[in-house]
Amino acid sequence: MKKVVIAVLVVLTMVFALNAVAENKISLEDAKKTALDYAGVKPENATFIKAHLDWDDGRSVYEIEFFDDSSKYEMDVDANTGSIDEFEKETFQRDFAAQKLTNDEAMQVALADAGLKPEDVRVKKSEMDEDDGRLVYEIEFYANGLEYEYSIDAQTCTITEKSIEKDS
Repeated sequence: MKKVVIAVLVVLTMVFALNAVAENKISLEDAKKTALDYAGVKPENATFIKAHLDWDDGRSVYEIEFFDDSSKYEMDVDANTGSIDEFEKETFQRDFAAQKLTNDEAMQVALADAGLKPEDVRVKKSEMDEDDGRLVYEIEFYANGLEYEYSIDAQTCTITEKSIEKDS
């Protein structure tokens, strides 16, 4: 009985999510353009670190994060109206353009250290952040019953923190 209830819930969730996506009036690319315009950042000066559709407070929104030479921007763009619902801007002393490592490369560093392939893991988090004045990628994923957490310096490409624990 529990399996049937879970299966029904999964199907309903998938139908609801697909329906929400189908109702969106703006595309991801339009949302990214809206975000750049709102922040006053030219496309050639922006590097996106997150841009995906999500469900927030009963509606579809695009969660957008990007940076330019000295600031990181986070915002939600309503997927139906294109309006900006939330906006945050962090200005840093460090130049984002000086980073050597991309998000995909940081993931490759973590996977190589763990001895795993991309298809072997379920990614929980992979994003850039600032830690004590330096840019780092925070990478978290699951594989083989373990949870892996890495911090990788975006400038030096080195692992600065690492944790492997049994997945609970």
